[in-house]
Amino acid sequence: YTETASIEALEAYAATSAKLEDVDNMTTEEIIALTDECNYVAAALKLPSTVSEATDENPVDLTTMIVNADFIEGAEVGWSYTKNGGNGPKYDNGYSGPGFEFWNGTVTNLAFDIYQTLSALPEGKYTLAADLANSYNGQTPGTTGGRGVLYATVIVGTDSTTYSVAVEPQTEDCTAKWNNYQVTFDVPAKAKVIVGTKSSGVMDARWYMGDTFTLTYYGAQSAKENSGDFTGIESVESVEVISSTYYTLGGAKVSTPVKGINIVKSVLSNGKVKVQ
Repeated sequence: YTETASIEALEAYAATSAKLEDVDNMTTEEIIALTDECNYVAAALKLPSTVSEATDENPVDLTTMIVNADFIEGAEVGWSYTKNGGNGPKYDNGYSGPGFEFWNGTVTNLAFDIYQTLSALPEGKYTLAADLANSYNGQTPGTTGGRGVLYATVIVGTDSTTYSVAVEPQTEDCTAKWNNYQVTFDVPAKAKVIVGTKSSGVMDARWYMGDTFTLTYYGAQSAKENSGDFTGIESVESVEVISSTYYTLGGAKVSTPVKGINIVKSVLSNGKVKVQ
């Protein structure tokens, strides 16, 4: 834990540690609950005492809450992952140093998700960022679909909300075109947050690479806007906007967007409706 851990976190650690002395007399359910409590306290000890001072002008870097955020210890330390087809994750890809990559050199399905769960995050606004690249791997762009997404899923009880940004495919080699992607989101009190990056839609003949996750905290009074959610995107080529309808914030329908904030309702070629 940090040398500047708050008094509240240290007191919580002491209280939780005391419960461990009676673990032999606990039921399975009580042990599971205590395990969750231990994980929560362990995360809380990483928070600096200055976290309550975070603002939009003076944010606090909470990257330490992400285990192995720079992948120096290997792509499987601190991170969980699933994949269907292809290879990965691979530690030290040989091009940019430590990181992760999922790749498939032929036209077959590639699906993946690399993520970890964060707890004890203070209530307020956050930005998750990562360096990511998504290459067609030498294949013809028109024959391949699917995007990657950088995402944060916020869980409170049985409810969850996902915020994400699309990592668009590129014709350049992954080693030639890295971009820093960012997702901004709200975290309620006592929420769990899953952070990571995954495929969205079928990714054929693809090389997907990432490194250097960061987490920035802006406090509970932040004026920053949340990101949307691109995790439902199926493919790059197959989904088009058929028609769009525009509304003001007051709900009045207008023929064209007006100055300020508009609500846009789009009908897609796959039959789905998207509101932004």
